[in-house]
Amino acid sequence: MSQNTIDTISEFLLQAGTEYRVFDFSRGIQAIDSQLFMDYETNTQVIASPRNGHAWFGILFWNKQLNQEHYIWFLKLPIDENSLLVTAARNQFLEIVVSALGKELEHAKERQAELPENPFVFKPSQQQMADFNAISKASLGLNFDDKHLAVLNYIKAPSVQDWRALSLQSISDFAVQMQTSEVQQTFLAKNLHLMSPAFLVSICTSFENVRLTHNIVESILNLYKQTEDAQLKSMLLRALSKQSHSEIPSLLESAIKSDSTSVSELIVIAGRFWLYLTDPNLLNNFLQAAVNKDASFDLFKGLYADLVQVRILRPLLLNLIRDPQQNESMAEAFADLLADYKKNRPSLYDTEFTNNSFEYRTN
Repeated sequence: MSQNTIDTISEFLLQAGTEYRVFDFSRGIQAIDSQLFMDYETNTQVIASPRNGHAWFGILFWNKQLNQEHYIWFLKLPIDENSLLVTAARNQFLEIVVSALGKELEHAKERQAELPENPFVFKPSQQQMADFNAISKASLGLNFDDKHLAVLNYIKAPSVQDWRALSLQSISDFAVQMQTSEVQQTFLAKNLHLMSPAFLVSICTSFENVRLTHNIVESILNLYKQTEDAQLKSMLLRALSKQSHSEIPSLLESAIKSDSTSVSELIVIAGRFWLYLTDPNLLNNFLQAAVNKDASFDLFKGLYADLVQVRILRPLLLNLIRDPQQNESMAEAFADLLADYKKNRPSLYDTEFTNNSFEYRTN
């Protein structure tokens, strides 16, 4: 780092005397090491799991010499076809930062570290914001308030308590701090099947960012098999996305092969279980399921475009295009994909799809 130039966001934060934490928002919320973030910035490390052609980050920073405030930037930075950060975009963002806040964050206090509108920031959903607040509090060792105890009261007696009085933040807080309480984990595993589907949708989204006990995972697996609620099934899948269990691979295989599996479940599998799709047979079956679900091939094209961004899957997906053993429906889907690419888009990598019936996102 030179004295007069700032080449990366990491350098800016260090030169400004801040402490900071970086969180990957691409597929769930996960804390990442500051060195890994620096490697992303210097293109010595590929972005492992981008979404919609971007790397998504939450950066939490503070400078105790200035004040006790914590500031947050939510950034989405474009990546190239090699899954590397586009440094020109990052440099443009840095220019905006330095212009607004100064090289030493000297204007941060009066401006609350807020930046002018620019294409590199995003606004998290309410659910993401609640989850991030809980995760960042735990990361910084800050105390949780007592509101999450109301969630525990509901979990202890879901047939008696009214979940509608619970706030989204209290549910997220409970999901994060529960990891240190064996008693709370026991009640959750025991009563999961008694809880309101609407409550489960919220807490399962938070669960995708935490590690769950074996008993809780067992309860989620059992409920997934029992329920016919498509939205709940997709959220239960999300809750399993960071868990280790011997039954998860077979569950995914069964879901992919089942005609009753919903579009939302296929989207969750692409967005959260992509590592399982490194199995060529499972990947092929997954794409076939997408073809079977939507005769227009929009679902297939959207899922393909999402997965081809993931560096570990890209060679497998490109090889499938050239596979002479494709059946008729898959061959037709790939032909439509390539025709769409040649006509409208500079790169398969940039593809993102929407239509009138649903909007494809994996956030």
